[in-house]
Amino acid sequence: MTAPVPFILPALYQKQRDAVCDTRRIVCIESTTKAGKTLGCLIWQIGQIMSGPADSEHWWVAPVYEQTNMAFRLAWSLLRGQPNFRQLLAERAIIGPENRRWSFRSADKPDNLYGSAVSSVVLDEASRIKNESVDAVYSTTTRTRGPMRLIGNVRGRANRHYQWSRRGESGEPDFGYHRITADDAVAAGVYSADDLDLARRSLPHAVFRELYYCEPADDGANPFGIDAIRAACELSNGKVSGLPAAVYGLDIARKRDFAVLIGLDNNRHIASLNRWHGLSYGGLLDEVRRVVGVASKACVVYDATGVGDAFGEQLAAARIYCEPFIFTNASKQGIVEGLALAIQQARTTVIDGPHRTELEAFEYDLKNGRVIYGAPASMHDDCVCAHALAWYGAERFGVTNFKRRSVYSAETIASKSRTW
Repeated sequence: MTAPVPFILPALYQKQRDAVCDTRRIVCIESTTKAGKTLGCLIWQIGQIMSGPADSEHWWVAPVYEQTNMAFRLAWSLLRGQPNFRQLLAERAIIGPENRRWSFRSADKPDNLYGSAVSSVVLDEASRIKNESVDAVYSTTTRTRGPMRLIGNVRGRANRHYQWSRRGESGEPDFGYHRITADDAVAAGVYSADDLDLARRSLPHAVFRELYYCEPADDGANPFGIDAIRAACELSNGKVSGLPAAVYGLDIARKRDFAVLIGLDNNRHIASLNRWHGLSYGGLLDEVRRVVGVASKACVVYDATGVGDAFGEQLAAARIYCEPFIFTNASKQGIVEGLALAIQQARTTVIDGPHRTELEAFEYDLKNGRVIYGAPASMHDDCVCAHALAWYGAERFGVTNFKRRSVYSAETIASKSRTW
């Protein structure tokens, strides 16, 4: 083995250092967002590479390619200019002294993770990695007994990160456990107390407690709450009220999706729910006109993103009162969180069938520090979006007092969401 090459890496704060330098084989770190867990484990794994045997293999594994690539770029920024290190861009790998290889892998296909003998592993955003992928990665360390670090936010309970964290927390041999909360990050100067307070006011309670205080919700990543959805469904006996609608939300179909029109009555309960698939825009216009009625006082808040803007012109030409809403990540977050609060406070209802199914399956994810809402792969969120649009209309404009056709920016919608 050649003599180690000295170089300077960023310093770690105490809780960060205690967590990543734990000597037990499998160490689970449940951490607040943006607490430096990625940087800490990159530094730890550089130490594993420098002290490991020649020709050894070391893996950094993340849920998808984009997250893997971010870690790869950060790792190379720490090593750029150091002798005996070179990067292989096409393979997302870094080759160190004595042919030690640091590979950055995606966990989206578990079958691609079998076969190697790996000397150290970091599973980044481990709560978002499929259990089958975690098991595959673990198998690669069986012969080497290579140390593993599982890091990430808490995201429900049905994942290896949560399950192995509890084993470490209970003191099971070979398992270590550490928790880094938002209070630890504020104390270390990673971010300010004002930033934390803004997150507390901006996010649903369950989402905030998971992301910043590592407290799992039984609902996993669902922003509405399974119990709250059930209670809102019981409030209506799972049926529409049948009362006249005062405001509608219209989610317009794209490709495989459904077009959904949900009406809320003066109590903000669901008065009607209509769902169509395969209609032309002309056919959809006819159906909306049939349900809402020409020259009705009820306003339709519709999705004006993309082709929806032209459809809104057709609505207005058909003498239907309407308000456009442009979906962006920021604006969608605002209206979804407004609907989540309404459901949790039993201020609106839930209908059995696709509406309830979509609400229960709906989830959030954290990408580049931002909360992103949507349906899981192969599922729909059309009913959720239509309900959120209707609730936004009722709350923002009042039930019957609407202006005609004014476009609100994503920034305006996001700022309004904090007061709903």
